[in-house]
Amino acid sequence: AALGNLRAWLETPSTSSDDANVHHLITTNPYLRRFMHEALALDFSRYELAVETEKLPRGGLGKMVVRRFSTPEEREKFEEQKRLAKEKELNRKLGFFRVYELLVGSKKPLVGHAVMGDLLFLLASCEFGSGASFPSDWDDFKKRVSALFPRIYDTQWLSKHSSLKYRGGAPAAIVRDPATGFVKFKYGGGKTATTSAADAGSTISSTEGTGADSSADAGRTGGTSSSVDGLVAPDYRFGSMALGRIHEALSSDPVVVEDGVCVRFPDAAKGYAKGEANEKFHEAGYDAYVTGEAFAMLAHIFQKEGGTEDQLERLAAGRMSAFQTVFQGFNLCGDEALGWLAAEELQVVE
Repeated sequence: AALGNLRAWLETPSTSSDDANVHHLITTNPYLRRFMHEALALDFSRYELAVETEKLPRGGLGKMVVRRFSTPEEREKFEEQKRLAKEKELNRKLGFFRVYELLVGSKKPLVGHAVMGDLLFLLASCEFGSGASFPSDWDDFKKRVSALFPRIYDTQWLSKHSSLKYRGGAPAAIVRDPATGFVKFKYGGGKTATTSAADAGSTISSTEGTGADSSADAGRTGGTSSSVDGLVAPDYRFGSMALGRIHEALSSDPVVVEDGVCVRFPDAAKGYAKGEANEKFHEAGYDAYVTGEAFAMLAHIFQKEGGTEDQLERLAAGRMSAFQTVFQGFNLCGDEALGWLAAEELQVVE
């Protein structure tokens, strides 16, 4: 009956009205829909027809609709429009997964700020969320993530490291005198700076190991120094580990200002220019821009103070900041280290 009704409808003249050129063929199950498609291809091939199925919310039923066209060109145009609409919907559903595939395929460095949380969200959404589960073994997790992203850099971890936390780079030795409670920072050129026991705790344990500012460190601003017994304390580059504060400190750092390190956007990227973007933090695009620029400035300072690109990779690739931990954060490329000061670096003066 359905095919007979279709044949009778096709014998009537077509009109310019879209509704008049659309015929409800049948509402049926997937098996009979396949039969109808075969019958249409066999018995109605001389007509310019397009068949669509509108799925119904019950029992796998679908409403089959036939459209007729006056010329092959009209039908081809309709089919192309339908194809483009499906492609657009597919891209909408895939969303960021397309970007994720490009990131994994490129094997380019991945840069973030306190990036572990973002990395886990990314993996849960795009890698382990399609039926696969997160590895239960930490070492297995590190191997699998390193295979996806061989070089991950964390600007917060870099900012905590002694090679970048202090202006002038890491001291040659850090010495605690148990008699006085002072920690002395010795530099290669004979320069020695001293800080008190209160500062010592925040300098070599609390602040650097947790990712949060200690009470002693919270009042500092990058570049300031204090005097203890007539000696100048280390010159801190950062007063906070927050992304905006790190970016602000780096933007005014003498090494960066002197060499003119910056990232420039094309004119189309409105609102991200210096002085325009005070309220744009936590907007994904702006945070990514600021993090990338911060990494470029950190890398430049590292190399300006004697490091190389290879040394930076060996130092920081796969190292990520962690909050309130006895470890130096996470290390995807090796074993996690205790504290921010290796035992052999701390010389106790008897």
